[in-house]
Amino acid sequence: MYLSYHILSLVSTGSKFPYGEIDLVPFKKFKDNESSDWWKSYNSVKHNRTEKDESGIYHYQKANLKNILHALSALYLLINMVQKDMGVNDILESNLFEIHFNQ
Repeated sequence: MYLSYHILSLVSTGSKFPYGEIDLVPFKKFKDNESSDWWKSYNSVKHNRTEKDESGIYHYQKANLKNILHALSALYLLINMVQKDMGVNDILESNLFEIHFNQ
């Protein structure tokens, strides 16, 4: 069985930061065949980091904490979803994130 974007768009991660909860839904836009902003920024930094975008901002400036948190939460979700597909029902513990299944 493969993971569909629809399933991933229903799952979110919550942060475990001591200063307050941050709800991250890294695959929310993927269900509409659209890429999330963090994914677009990641690819801009990866492929065109020294170039400027249409607003005059260098792409490397998009490498920020917000986009990193979304990317890490996406990785955390994918690892857990693949483990579940493989028959491992235990959720991988994280010091940063916890998984929320949205309805």
